[in-house]
This record gives sequence, structure tokens and C-alpha cells, in this order.
Amino acid sequence: MDKDIIFYNRFFNHEIMAGSYAVRSSEFSKSFLRGWADYEFSLPSGKHGRDQGALHMWLVKRFAPQSHIGKICELLWNTSVDYGTLSTFTVCCREVLKTADLSNLFVFDKGKGWARDGWLTNSHWNAEVDFMFHIRKEADKIYYKPEDVGKLFGRGHYPWFDTLKTPAQLSSCANASLDWEHDRSLVVSKNALLSHLQAKKRSIESQYQLTVRRLKKKFGDFR
Repeated sequence: MDKDIIFYNRFFNHEIMAGSYAVRSSEFSKSFLRGWADYEFSLPSGKHGRDQGALHMWLVKRFAPQSHIGKICELLWNTSVDYGTLSTFTVCCREVLKTADLSNLFVFDKGKGWARDGWLTNSHWNAEVDFMFHIRKEADKIYYKPEDVGKLFGRGHYPWFDTLKTPAQLSSCANASLDWEHDRSLVVSKNALLSHLQAKKRSIESQYQLTVRRLKKKFGDFR
């Protein structure tokens, strides 16, 4: 894949994932990352989304600097007060980027990237679909009960079940021959997992289109 930077779309919302990406060592990449990093010094005072919000604003500024819709996105960012208004800003940016020249970048579609949030399937997984889970903090780890097994609808964004039967020891990670013992109770069929994720994806896409309609109603022609 002849690209300088590769991102992936987060599954549960409308964002391009800021926390994990692949970068080629090129002048374009260095310039892009410096520009993104410089937003540390110019973040709005409200709900700005930190690196996540900055990524989307920088993408618009970098690849669609003359877009009149981009000015609306910037206004939305500067006046964002909560997750809902921040999400509206994100949709605004994604609409601008649909017509921008992103030839140096590639963004994997939902479910096609190398990681996803485990809570989307209540920590259940399948080796043919999943590679990594994102947002697993030790403080949010809980233990499943018998009634949780096979249940793909979970408790919300953060609680997760350990998918390993034996604890992962960081000191053992350098051992290439080490085999992790997975908890088979949390492994489900590929079809069941994909069916569940596709239903979530359709719901998220409907939310996206609803936000676009609201933006058009408020600001007129949104192209």
C-alpha cells in the first residue's frame, strides 16, 4: 500500500482513530505529524476531544483549507461543550474530507482496521475477525458470570473481561515461542460476531446521516 500514513475508523462513532496509526518515514509524514502536534498549543477551551478533535480539525485545515464548510467545522469545534456537540463537529469534518485529496493517506473502514473496542461485543471475539482490542484499562476489568457467556451486548464502554485464562506477564512478551492460553468461553462464531457488528454499524451510519441532515437544516448547502 503506497501511502504515507494509515489510519482506521473507530467502530462505535464517526471518528478516525487518533490513538493508533502506521507512519512511513517521509517528509509528508513529518510535516503532517508536526502540524497535528502543534494543536497542543491552540486547543479550544471547551470540549475539544484532545488529540482526537485536533486530528479532524488538522485534516480539514491541511487537505481542504479553502472549504467554506471547514469554517463551519471550526466554529463547531470552538463552541463544543459535550460529547454530542463534539460528535457533530466530527461529522462536519468527515463530510468535508469526502471531497478532499487524501492520496497520501488511507483510512480503513469500520471493522477493517487492526483494533476495535472490546466492549462492542462484551469482550467476545473470533480469531478470523479480531487482531487487537483497544481501551483495556486494568481498573475497568471485571469477571464474567455464567450468564455473560455468549452474550454480545455488554455493560457499556469500559468494563471488559479478560480473554486470557492465564495472566499476561510483560516479562514474557519477548519470548516468540510463547503461546497464550485463551479463554474459549469468550470465543464466538465468526458469523455471530459479524452479524452483531454489522447491526451496530448500520445504527451508527443512521446516526451519521441524521447528523448530516441536522447540519444541512442549520447551515444550508453542506457541500
